[in-house]
Amino acid sequence: MLNIFIFNKTHHRGTESTENHGNDYSKAHNMSHVSLMSIGLFVKSQIYVPIHYKEKDLGGSLKLDLLVNDLIIVEEKAVEQMIPLFKAQLLLYLKLTGKPKGLLINFHCENIKEQLVSLVTGEFAKLSKE
Repeated sequence: MLNIFIFNKTHHRGTESTENHGNDYSKAHNMSHVSLMSIGLFVKSQIYVPIHYKEKDLGGSLKLDLLVNDLIIVEEKAVEQMIPLFKAQLLLYLKLTGKPKGLLINFHCENIKEQLVSLVTGEFAKLSKE
């Protein structure tokens, strides 16, 4: 299991600052990248993957926030509220890339573990038990 750290919201004069919102996401993204690499995982950040379905190139590409050990797609958000669209997006990414596992993380919350979404595909069952 990936070691998930806690990242708190940044407040400005009692309200959430939109200016800091993007900075929080960027900092959190960099922290997660460094944290995962520091425990020996191979991490690619902000990568574009061509879209293929049933061996046909559909054109265009997907932008993955993080790809860990070429197996786990990590999609990062910094939003007030998680919506079903984010989970659907991750599921689509998993299906189009053939990756077995995905994590959806919201950095704009008090405790990341409470909003962490983990998805697996049929490819997950095929992985070696080692």
